[in-house]
Amino acid sequence: MNFDQTLDRRGTDSMKWEVAEGQLPMGLADMDFETVPEVKEAILPGTARGIWLYAGV
Repeated sequence: MNFDQTLDRRGTDSMKWEVAEGQLPMGLADMDFETVPEVKEAILPGTARGIWLYAGV
């Protein structure tokens, strides 16, 4: 994970970042870093099905 690179989250429907310019975004546990490749690779097979659900573990 690259903690030196932050993402511009304004305009991405992130509740944390839907604040006026100059306001400090606070209050939510919303990540401002890109997800590690291993997590992205793990969820891709499930997204290909096109069915979103709460699956049992």
